[in-house]
This record gives sequence, structure tokens and C-alpha cells, in this order.
Amino acid sequence: MKIANVKQIAVVADIHANKYALTKFLNYIERELEVDYILNLGDFLQIGPHPKEVTEIILSDDRFINILGNNEIVITEKINIETREEELQHRKWTEKQLGSVLLEKIQKIPTSRILEMNNMKFFMVHSRQIDNQFQNSWDIPLLYQGKSLDAFIKDYPDKAQIILFGHMHEQLYLNRKNKIFVNPGSLGCSILPSTISFCIIETNNNGWNFIFKNLKYDESKLKSDYIRLKVPDRKFILNNFYGTDI
Repeated sequence: MKIANVKQIAVVADIHANKYALTKFLNYIERELEVDYILNLGDFLQIGPHPKEVTEIILSDDRFINILGNNEIVITEKINIETREEELQHRKWTEKQLGSVLLEKIQKIPTSRILEMNNMKFFMVHSRQIDNQFQNSWDIPLLYQGKSLDAFIKDYPDKAQIILFGHMHEQLYLNRKNKIFVNPGSLGCSILPSTISFCIIETNNNGWNFIFKNLKYDESKLKSDYIRLKVPDRKFILNNFYGTDI
């Protein structure tokens, strides 16, 4: 995919079915920025209580360029992995909320993309580029596994100068060996309390400028929706991802 005359891009990852975080982000860029495209690095489903609403937004807004993460692949590919029974029920609940029409649309989204914008190539992937499609989006990048930095860099294709990935829910910028690596953090399930995290990339006279953003939002409605909607596995999710007991 080749795009010209791009001035400003937003990069998001790990929305995790959180419509309140997504709405906060969209309102912010409408009010404060002039974003041409929103690059979504996957894991927009599961964990959160709003899979249908989030999917409808990212598929209907023409600014979004999407790829799948492990949370989408495990549903669309019907991958059978060992898991807790409550987590399996959460997956089935997510499928039911989406319905067959949205599931079919999600299945058409690729697991990675290469974009050429203003003569610079961007590689979008949820986590790692390796042979197995599921592992591609599931494995933790080598940087976080105690391997060498060079091994981490070699895990990504030479044909792209800017590598965009998510999965870790932490923001990262790394410039090494003529490649730039960016993790925007998690939009909907940040490691920072009551925070949405993302990255803005904009052109300037010297090339590209990377601006990491962290905005506070009110999580109270999100937490209430887990109970109101009877989201399966909500006790585990709220405790482990939001530090809240029911």
C-alpha cells in the first residue's frame, strides 16, 4: 500500500474492546490534531466489555488501517490453546457479541502490512514476524526475552525502515542500524492507571517526528460495564488488568 502527502499519523495498539478509551482518543485527535491515518496494530478485541462497538468504529472510520493481533486470531482461526475455563467463556462471549457479519469482516484483516508513506516504508505487526501466523502475533519480542539487541532487530524485515508493533502495552522508541522501532503502548489497557497511550508520527523538514502521548480518562464506566454486561472472567480481568476487585 502506497500513500503520498502524509503529514500526521496516529499509531495505536491493544484497544482491547474499550470503547471509552477509543472515544477519548478519537475526540482528542479531532480536537487537537490533523491526523491523516490511524494505524491500528491489533488486539482490539477481548479483555474489554465492548468488542462489537470497538470493531464497528475501526471498520467504519476510513482513517483506520488495521491488522490483527493474537486476540483476534485466536477467535477467527478457532485456535485451540490451553486456557482457563473462564477465559474460554470470555472468548465465546466475545464471538457472540460480534455476530457472524463482523466476524467475517475481521477475518479479512491481515496479520501484518507494509505501508509506503512519503517514500518511507512502515511495517505493521502485532508482535513478531516469524513463520507461524499465530506465533507471529503472540510471541513476546526478543528484546523482552533476554536475547541480544541485534537478535531482536534481525527479527524484523529489512524492507521496512520503521517497525510498528504492540502487544507489550508499553511505549518504546528504538533507533538502531537504520531502523526505527515504535511501540505506542496500549490504548485501552495501559500499564498506567486510568490512562490511554498512543503515538503520533508527523513529518518535518528532517523526516519523521515521533510523539508519545498519555492521556487520563475516567475508568469508572468501563469497570461498571463489566458487571452490567455480565462479562465472563470479569473478576480476573479487573484484578489483573485494572487492579480492581469486584
